[in-house]
Amino acid sequence: MFIRVTVVLSLLLVLATSSFSFERYINSVASPSDNLVWFALKHNAPSAHQFVVERFPIESNAWFNSAKFVAISDADIANQLAQIYEQKGDYQNAVSYWQQSIMLGNDESVYELASFYYLQEKYDVAWQLLAKARLDNINENKQWLMARASLAVGSELSSIVSQNDRYLNKFSLFGYAPEAIVPAKVMNRCEHSITLVAGNYEDLRHWQHIKAAYDNSPLAEQVCVKAIQYIPLLDLVCEHDIEKAIQCSESFWKKWAHLITSKYIAVLRPKGGANVHFGILYLDRTDTAQVFQHEVAHLVGFADEYTLSATHNICNGGIDKIHINFSLLARKDINGNMVTLKNAQKVPWFKAMRNEGLAVRDSYPIGEALTEQGLGFFISETCSANKENIALKPLRERGFMRNYNLPVPDQYLTLLDQSEETSLMPPFTYNIALALYQEGKVEQAKEWLVTSATFFQSPDIQTKTLRGGF
Repeated sequence: MFIRVTVVLSLLLVLATSSFSFERYINSVASPSDNLVWFALKHNAPSAHQFVVERFPIESNAWFNSAKFVAISDADIANQLAQIYEQKGDYQNAVSYWQQSIMLGNDESVYELASFYYLQEKYDVAWQLLAKARLDNINENKQWLMARASLAVGSELSSIVSQNDRYLNKFSLFGYAPEAIVPAKVMNRCEHSITLVAGNYEDLRHWQHIKAAYDNSPLAEQVCVKAIQYIPLLDLVCEHDIEKAIQCSESFWKKWAHLITSKYIAVLRPKGGANVHFGILYLDRTDTAQVFQHEVAHLVGFADEYTLSATHNICNGGIDKIHINFSLLARKDINGNMVTLKNAQKVPWFKAMRNEGLAVRDSYPIGEALTEQGLGFFISETCSANKENIALKPLRERGFMRNYNLPVPDQYLTLLDQSEETSLMPPFTYNIALALYQEGKVEQAKEWLVTSATFFQSPDIQTKTLRGGF
């Protein structure tokens, strides 16, 4: 008894001095008694708390009490406590210990706390943390998180892009792992594909809503969305005036083409008029899935059926391209409201009408359904303002090319199935070639024309592409 009291009293005397190391002392004891450990803990000996953290079961009461003490100076333990509290749903304590860990220099806690704030949709707080993070030894998961948080607050990530842009491949579709972007059945069922591009979180989110609605469209069977892709710095290369069609400097896409494996791309901007320029579709933030569907239809060969200006190229024969639902006819060639056989044979849907059993004759009436499917030669509003020419369309009723809120006629889907490559817009790489040519970079332009030609099967269309004939 005298020996035990002496040891305890001696321990009590030296605990107040800096020369005693409880950890060293207790490690020298083969089997330290509980009384010895609890006595030292009662007097908050740092080495005693360290001993408990290292040797007691994690999350036991003793471990928790000592971990809180050790976390005052140990960044790793503070981070461990934060993770435990987060799992328990005690977010206030979790944040407090992450902040403590960050203050003590733990870089991992920066990303963990930022991820927590991101999931809480506190994007600005997450980005403030990440913007100050050290970029050395940053892995791809951290780059992905930085991209996501940056998108949420509209940052262009210029500093990160300059160091390493590989993370962009990890951010094809926000909130989802890359392999989950497009189900295989969607990838395999469509003949043509399009990538939806945006430069900030709000626009990526809008694309997601448009895609969800468009995927139920019958046109999605022919032109499917392959991915939603983040591309930075769009504000620097695109004009978006609400009174004008959206335009971008299209040589810009040369830098990002390696990320895009679809034939076409669609670019979302804050405002401006939706339009299609060769293989690039432009949309503004207020446009709906119906507007998107209408514009996609232009890519595969459908012409507008609402009134265009009298000087529009399509109404003056200035477009060397076949349209599925459009045929231009000189007003002087209409005799008695009839289309001659010679002119009828130039109409893109005439072959489909013949396949339905339409007989060959010298002329055909305008404005009458001539087949069981209702196909015929009907005057379209497209060129109604033009005094020299008129436009013909296949159906009497109005459809989605007249008003984007109207349905896609089944007959148009059939005509699309039967159409040839002559009705297609060239791929987005053709836009790059054209932009480079206009910048005087002829040799680079030729290289992109070669790339563009590979998207076609027809030798004639390949030749047309190589000579920049669209």
